Amino acid sequence: SSGINAEYGGLADGTRTQRAGVQKLLIAEAENDASSQEMASTLASMMAISVAFVLAIFSGYVYQMWANQIHQDYFSLPDQCSGAIQKQHPAMLEFSRNALRNLEDIRYPDRIDMDNLPSDIDDVTDWIAGGERMVAISGGGWYIAVDSDMSGISGEVLRSWFELANCTDMYRWWHPEDHIYGVWIGPATAQQPASSNLVFRHGSTHRVKEYVNGELDKLDIRFQDPCVNRQCSILKDQGVELILSANITVHQTGVGRVRVGNFTHLLRVHDTGTTLHSRFMVGLDIECLDDPDSWGCYFFKSTAWLLKKFLLGEAKARGIFRHCKEEMTVLGKVLRKLNTPDA
Repeated sequence: SSGINAEYGGLADGTRTQRAGVQKLLIAEAENDASSQEMASTLASMMAISVAFVLAIFSGYVYQMWANQIHQDYFSLPDQCSGAIQKQHPAMLEFSRNALRNLEDIRYPDRIDMDNLPSDIDDVTDWIAGGERMVAISGGGWYIAVDSDMSGISGEVLRSWFELANCTDMYRWWHPEDHIYGVWIGPATAQQPASSNLVFRHGSTHRVKEYVNGELDKLDIRFQDPCVNRQCSILKDQGVELILSANITVHQTGVGRVRVGNFTHLLRVHDTGTTLHSRFMVGLDIECLDDPDSWGCYFFKSTAWLLKKFLLGEAKARGIFRHCKEEMTVLGKVLRKLNTPDA
């Protein structure tokens, strides 16, 4: 019986070994199947992502072509300077280039960080007395104040320049490096009644392309009346001869026209000369004008804080300050040249 038991035990041990081997084989096959299924699922996901990526690129390309066509239509208005302007253009462009090259180095005011806008900036007297400033508002946005020398230029001369500079040649005299394109929308005399005769062409729009801080901006500058709710009459007593104020609208691909801020320029004649006081408020309130309910506008608003941080950061604010200082100082030199008897 001991022999039978030994033989039986050996058979039992062999059977258990075989069963263990079969189980291991089955487990390995199951793991291989699971791995294959996982790999197939991963490959399918990767293919789906690749297809979606290709479709997104193609859709983006098609949309970009459409958007570019829209922008091209926006910025392909008739732009024909008069024969007299064309004749003067080469000499005046070279004059403004020399004027730009010979400008003194820009001195930037120190950055000021505030939770809200300065309480005094809504007071029209601060537009003159506040001095140059670069104020960063928490949450995004800037208040930028620039003062430029325009000695010898009257309000009548500056008003005439804006009314006559209705083509790109003259717009480039103003800043020969940054200014690319500039035309008036509608008749040159288009305007709405203003609250003060100091206010320039309320209701007119200047459509421009210009570089600020190395970035090409496509803008609509729609002039407004800043004196509706302010006592601007006191400005005349302080030597102000002209007020130019406008909303700034950017043509943003994928979104359309987006209002990003406003500016006010005041030309003031005083005992020591003439100063153009320029005051910008940008990035505080952003508004889509073409299609506020579009996905592009929704995305734009949802990421406004990020856009403000990167598109309207300190580099952009310094760019606005520099651009304004250069263009207005050069314009003063151009106007003094054009205002001579032989011009």
